[in-house]
Amino acid sequence: MKSNLQLAALFLVLMIGLAGGLRQRAAQAAAPANALTVTPSKIEIELNTGDHLTRTLHLANTTADLVLIEAAIESFGNGADPELYQLAPYLKLEQAVWRLEPGATVDVPLTVTLPSKVLPGSRQALVVFQARVAERPGGSARALTQLGVPILLTVRGVTSPAGELKSFGLLGSHFRFRADDLTFYLNFANQGNVYLNPYGGITLATARGRVVATRAIDPWYVLPESIRLREIRWSPGWLLPGYYQATLEQNRGYDNVIDRATTGFWYLPLPLLTITALLLFGLLAWWLHSKLKVRSL
Repeated sequence: MKSNLQLAALFLVLMIGLAGGLRQRAAQAAAPANALTVTPSKIEIELNTGDHLTRTLHLANTTADLVLIEAAIESFGNGADPELYQLAPYLKLEQAVWRLEPGATVDVPLTVTLPSKVLPGSRQALVVFQARVAERPGGSARALTQLGVPILLTVRGVTSPAGELKSFGLLGSHFRFRADDLTFYLNFANQGNVYLNPYGGITLATARGRVVATRAIDPWYVLPESIRLREIRWSPGWLLPGYYQATLEQNRGYDNVIDRATTGFWYLPLPLLTITALLLFGLLAWWLHSKLKVRSL
């Protein structure tokens, strides 16, 4: 009887400790850091050859310092012939240097002018803003941040959109002790001559097919002749122990073509494993105690 009470007391202490360890971490509601901001974060344009268009970027200095900003236009992208996708030669900034007082904003016009002879398909460039805090008396200027805004242009005409999902899976072990740290990955290959915006969603279901959670995947651009990796961090919420299957359905971004892929994992919460181990240990101790008691008689 005494040994049973001791085991019960030990079990209670362990459960209290587990309950304390399972308290959710308080969300760190950190205030956004003061910085230079640029909106929008991406510009998508569709034009005919010979067209002319101006778009506006907005700069805001939310720091407490005078900020010096310089802008430049750079080409980026892959492909067997990178020049085929260059947009920088057709972009122009009316101004490339600014001094922004604390709290000040400025509009930045960006003009694209297409020649009359340019091949249909995608062209892209990056508008890069380099910011530094202005020099103070007795001091020197210091770097603050660098921001890039992708400019994605589609030249209308006969294009060849083509792409496919290459892989989908779960990063890390397929035996999970926590359900709030899932990170899925997907690789999408763009084999055409125009950038694509694939999008879709992930459905999480039990081994019997019961859907327990869903996660939307917003559109994300993939440049021509390139493969892009994307990671999806997900906390699906409270789950029962067991096997789960994640199904990805992704629209390729053209002709409503859908790619599907699945991956799975076992969810074995640490408290359950601990309690199971304690119960097995208790049963083993009881069995050994019974055997020793029988032998002593």
